[in-house]
Amino acid sequence: MSVLFALVLAGGCTTKEELTTTDAELDLRGKNPVEKHFTGVIDYVRVAPEELSISCECTEPAEIGNYFIGTGNITHMGNSTSEVIPCITLNYYEGNVIGYNILAQCNTFVAANGDELFFEVEPYTMSLDFNCFCQFTGSSNVSFNGGTGRFADATGTGTVDVVNDLASGVVSNTLDALITY
Repeated sequence: MSVLFALVLAGGCTTKEELTTTDAELDLRGKNPVEKHFTGVIDYVRVAPEELSISCECTEPAEIGNYFIGTGNITHMGNSTSEVIPCITLNYYEGNVIGYNILAQCNTFVAANGDELFFEVEPYTMSLDFNCFCQFTGSSNVSFNGGTGRFADATGTGTVDVVNDLASGVVSNTLDALITY
């Protein structure tokens, strides 16, 4: 049996084995961009403009509505922060605000390690919930267009559902997207 073992061992040493790295192994190392499901909830609160690191220029007739900083957990980012400045116009009915249009937004997500992900939100309308008169709701499409660190070449699309709770002042955003990075 020792002769057989020696032949197997010797045979194993003389063959040239080709080493290859699979796409899956490269993906684990972050070398190949991969499409990933990207979901989470970010809750925003209003802040003073000087608390933000981003800036935004709104074009007429829109004006800056408020300034927001959010926190939450997003897949592939962990505990994250976000900054948003919306450009809005108000919708009135008989002198009362019944909604508002988000015409543009300046946005960024920041991952737990500091990597940033830039995104754009298509224009959308926030409508008053006439069942409770307690919140505005809306949804839109979102696209991702780069960032810093591992998100430098990120691309992707998805949707965001927004609820602006009037009692708490919290604006909750639920994200469902696919991104490639």
